[in-house]
Amino acid sequence: MFALFAFALFAANADADGLPDVKTLRELKQMESSFVYGLDDSLIGCFAKEYRTILLENEIPLILEKAIIASEDKNFYSHRGVDPASIARAAWNDLLAWRYVEGGSTLTQQLAKNLFLSPEKTLERKFWEAILAIRIENEYSKREILALYVNITYLGRGRYGFEAAARAYFGKSSKDLTLAQSAFIVGLINRPSLLTKDEEINKKESFEKRFADAVKRKNRVLQLMSAEKFITADEYSRAYWEDIKILPAETDCRNEAPYFLEEIRKKYKDELPLLTGGLKIYTTLDPAIQKKAEATLKNGLQKYRARHPENAEKAQGAVVVLDINTAEIRAMVGGENFWKSEFNNAVQAQRQPGSAFKPFADAAYLKYVCTKSRELCKFSDSPFPVSMGRGLGLHYVENYPYSNLPRYRGFVNMDIQLAESRNAATMHMALEAERAWVKLLIPQKLAEHEAKRDERIAYYRKLGYSAIGAEKEYGEEHAAISRGVLWDPEDKMKWLTELAKNAGINSKLQPYLVTAIGASEVNVLEITSAFIPFVNGGYGVTPSMVRGIYDSKMNPVLQTQISNPTPAFDASNLGENSRIAENMKQLLRGVVDLPTGTAHALRKNYPSGDFACKTGTATNTKQDGKAVPTDNWIICLTPKYAVGVWIGLSDKEDLGNRETGSINALPIFDELIRDLIVPDEKFATLFEIPLTENPAEGVPIEQNQENVPKELFYPEDEKQAPQ
Repeated sequence: MFALFAFALFAANADADGLPDVKTLRELKQMESSFVYGLDDSLIGCFAKEYRTILLENEIPLILEKAIIASEDKNFYSHRGVDPASIARAAWNDLLAWRYVEGGSTLTQQLAKNLFLSPEKTLERKFWEAILAIRIENEYSKREILALYVNITYLGRGRYGFEAAARAYFGKSSKDLTLAQSAFIVGLINRPSLLTKDEEINKKESFEKRFADAVKRKNRVLQLMSAEKFITADEYSRAYWEDIKILPAETDCRNEAPYFLEEIRKKYKDELPLLTGGLKIYTTLDPAIQKKAEATLKNGLQKYRARHPENAEKAQGAVVVLDINTAEIRAMVGGENFWKSEFNNAVQAQRQPGSAFKPFADAAYLKYVCTKSRELCKFSDSPFPVSMGRGLGLHYVENYPYSNLPRYRGFVNMDIQLAESRNAATMHMALEAERAWVKLLIPQKLAEHEAKRDERIAYYRKLGYSAIGAEKEYGEEHAAISRGVLWDPEDKMKWLTELAKNAGINSKLQPYLVTAIGASEVNVLEITSAFIPFVNGGYGVTPSMVRGIYDSKMNPVLQTQISNPTPAFDASNLGENSRIAENMKQLLRGVVDLPTGTAHALRKNYPSGDFACKTGTATNTKQDGKAVPTDNWIICLTPKYAVGVWIGLSDKEDLGNRETGSINALPIFDELIRDLIVPDEKFATLFEIPLTENPAEGVPIEQNQENVPKELFYPEDEKQAPQ
């Protein structure tokens, strides 16, 4: 063996061909874990391909360095890559055992093996290992070699390097380890998988037995350190008897908010080296609020399942909490168990919001119809007919059959309509807003049609019409357009869809009037953020997850830029924008404050302080004509937070009789907000609105316009409206 390594020394200096160039180590980019931090700068998760945190040469703790050298290569600072004394000892032990049992490798040889060679125990591999080690020593300083070794060595639990291992086993930096803890990790060098539960070989031994083995290895390292006079007898004794307690696996990479972390990964995976770059990502998430949101959603779903065990597997939910001023995400719960289902109900699930969407119709009504005092604006509360298509009859939009309220009130104002969530009244209100929008747009549409006069007449001539006939058809088109007919449905609904988009709804909204009562699908995050303009003076804000991203040395990699708030309701008249917002704030407060409001139950636990909320229950009409609830919602605003809660079944089927947003979603918000509100805290008044009468009084007056919209259905489909 001596002859073999003597030849290796010659070959190394001869620069033999066929081996990797050790000079490339200077350009080696070691994969490094990226860590994610919450609003309080606590660790909430990490991303990694290889879990590693780099230690620079001057950052290696002295006690750790001594433990490594005593255990693995006591002559590290005196040899040139191979250690003849260690080789002799290893050769003697191999001879006694009559097999290859010990290699006598130096730190540099171990480094060469880990970087360039396979782990097989053969003399040939040892030969090439020695050549590479000598070349490494010729090219690099001892400190450079030690730093490479400290960062590359695998130490179990998927962690590479001693810094990552220190955090994995003890939850602290390597510089903060005790002598015993440092020796414990060094003892794992030769059997890194000893405490890794998923290794097949470890399934044959209990954890207790394997841990006892690790402690013995720790004590062996201490003995070697004592023998080298690296520690005193007293230090040895204290470290020997120190009680070693290691953390459960993966504690150092908690993934405390897995749905939130996955959204960060998806957003930046193609832009930044999340898995390898050693980034520090500072987020907007509040760990305390996140834990509370997870717990309250779980409690709410358990209560629902207790009533409907048949739906236990299908019951799903989501909770989002945003900062009311910035829309920064404070909590995101996309489901009960990310490891069971990665589908994020907070952002991926497109569900009908039901009555939770009505506030956007109210805001549009305030913009296009109710431009004065809202107590003067009243409309019909009666079944509203909607055509199902030519020859398919009518569907009547009806109110929910509350047991303690009249099914229909005749005429109501905006406050009663929204607080009691009266579907029929909202539809009548929405029709008035649409008519006002159409009236505003008719001159533009007529001008556009006139510009295409020759094109349209030519079209009819190609169809065989005479000149007079083509002119007549064009004239009929023009007359229809002047009545709001023959419009693109998208244009006809822009009074609502554009306003909702400006507020923050990015999902595609269907161009039908029933969208006003939540018949288009949205996700929890967007509708929660879109409610914020109702209380902040009328300005749309974009939800954000990240405050800043830095490299491992805290150099900025990506500084997030908060987009400037933009007017949500009327960009051309900021006074009007504020008026609409203040009215909406008062309307949404009424949902909680009025005794008949669908969220009035909140006042049982919170008698004071401001809330601006809207519940929602989306329904699906079955073949027998019965409407069954499919989605339960509540969107609630406080002076500090915007909270969205959704409950539903994964297949969008029936939640059960009388399962509403007030029954399922509201209690989750109630429990969640308990520790987050400040008693008596009020919204700021950003626009003064004088009222001359109590807006809660739905006093019948003459309706604003003709009650039944004839153009919404075909004559053959007319029938008696339900009472």
